Amino acid sequence: MKKNVLALSIAAMVGSFAGVAQADVFAPANAATGAVLGTNVAAEPGVVGNVAASATVLEVNSNNVGHMLVVPYYTAQNGNMSVIHLSNTDRANGKAVKIRFRGAANSDDVKDFQIFMSPGDVWTGAVLQGADGAATLYSNDKTCTVPAIPATGTAFATARLNTTANVNGTREGYVEIFNMADIPSVKLYTATTPAGGVVGGAAGTANSILYTATKHVAGVAPCSVAGSASRSLLDEIALTSYTTGVHASSVGFGGATTGLSADWYILNLAQTTAFSGAATAIEARVAAGGAGGAANYVHFPQTDAGSAAFFGGTNKGADTYTADPLLRVNVHDQAKAAVVGPVVTPLFIDLPDMSTPYLPGSAPAGAAGDANLPKVQAVALTAALSRTSVSNQYALDAGISAQTDWVFSMPTRRYSVAANYKAATTGANNYRLYSDLSVVATAPGTPALTGLADEWFHPANTSVDARGNICVNADGIRFFDREETTTGNAPIFSPAVAGQLAFCGETSVLSLSTGKVLSSSSDLTATTTTSPYTNGWTLVTTTNAFVGVANTNTFTGGLPILGDAFIKMKNDSAGQGFASTFGLTWGHRYGR
Repeated sequence: MKKNVLALSIAAMVGSFAGVAQADVFAPANAATGAVLGTNVAAEPGVVGNVAASATVLEVNSNNVGHMLVVPYYTAQNGNMSVIHLSNTDRANGKAVKIRFRGAANSDDVKDFQIFMSPGDVWTGAVLQGADGAATLYSNDKTCTVPAIPATGTAFATARLNTTANVNGTREGYVEIFNMADIPSVKLYTATTPAGGVVGGAAGTANSILYTATKHVAGVAPCSVAGSASRSLLDEIALTSYTTGVHASSVGFGGATTGLSADWYILNLAQTTAFSGAATAIEARVAAGGAGGAANYVHFPQTDAGSAAFFGGTNKGADTYTADPLLRVNVHDQAKAAVVGPVVTPLFIDLPDMSTPYLPGSAPAGAAGDANLPKVQAVALTAALSRTSVSNQYALDAGISAQTDWVFSMPTRRYSVAANYKAATTGANNYRLYSDLSVVATAPGTPALTGLADEWFHPANTSVDARGNICVNADGIRFFDREETTTGNAPIFSPAVAGQLAFCGETSVLSLSTGKVLSSSSDLTATTTTSPYTNGWTLVTTTNAFVGVANTNTFTGGLPILGDAFIKMKNDSAGQGFASTFGLTWGHRYGR
């Protein structure tokens, strides 16, 4: 019997991967042949592939399609189930995607894995509380993930959490999703497996081995079949470090382009309540307000290799690829003193994150200033998400048992400040560690130090609550009823310093009533305030004005906030057998 060409290729490919001990980020190329990274040719007649022009700017896409996505909140508390539908709307390119669930209190990683999507593909997963109390991910989707998700689910981890949070800390948080690389559908290879790892170029007639392994056939991706040659090949590719564009493109990777979108919903079957929304999309564009472009290749192996074998090459280390203050070597404490890290050993699975250099103009090149490139990206993303005010509606009408929760998620705060659980106490100077984004003030190679002043999160506007959460001050909160009556700025979030407003934790839930719509844990980031009115709207001011000596950074003020209002109502007169509880979700409105 003639053996499958793909099966025969595995041994040769595995051999060619051996001995690579480092990973890297590199820019896409604009080759008309599509033989190297960054090329995007239509997969079928009439379908236009994404442009190959290099991206220069990161912007929020109001159409909710992009390179990066943020789901502002997930919960598995009190019978809640959170479901994500991730779509690849790109019909010309597959996507190698990283999805990471982060805990609400400190953005600690509680579960991450890779998803390999074919053109036009959708992946679906659900998170609910498992038997051991931890959040657990379930999926029976035919799209391939690395690792493969077992039928019994995969529990979220507590290793990175504060020990006082334990499994409770896994049950709430937010989700970040990245396109690490495209998987182009063009037939540019000389055979199913390129000989010697060399791409065939324009004369090729075969798809890449990665595309062939992940492309659905009759509704099933070959790599989804346990024990198959395609499954083994995909695992090997996902565990491999690619250090050049030629190496990555030889198996089928391309530069990252736009096309990802996601929808989420939170379902509580016992309460017959559902809430839903769309993920916020960040798009790498060729120019401000322009079309989506090609971003850097940022695939890292899905392994727990540590810093000893982390990166190779001059001026390349964890600081080159992340602004996370717990993973970096050079950070600062609450007293603005330099601290030598990392506090948490950086692993390959920690990357990419939202600060990994994504624009081709800032791909690490081994220069002395490359350690500032992730800070440049953190500044750009935080600026794109910053809002000077947040407003939304609330309903507290006792006649319909109305309750309202507001979610505030700050997905880029982790790249400015994070809690160090290894500190002696929460009041110790080294409990709050800062990346010092102000260091990118002039140019990556010649930074200007301004003492943690000209940025969104700094020692003067952050504090720590009794639960160990880092809090950032807001400027005020004002309630309005439906007839123009208003309170001024009297009410405050709790817990908070008297006379101040604060968002505590990276994803916090504010309940405007004694009942909690989302059943958020008061041991994590839940807070409560009281409205003097039954129904109306609320304005939270988040000006966060610059207070430094000289604003030499690109600091624009505001806070990087995403979120929604969740309103639950009950019809007590509903007959037996009829649903009596209803849920509404309204996205926040923002001032810039």
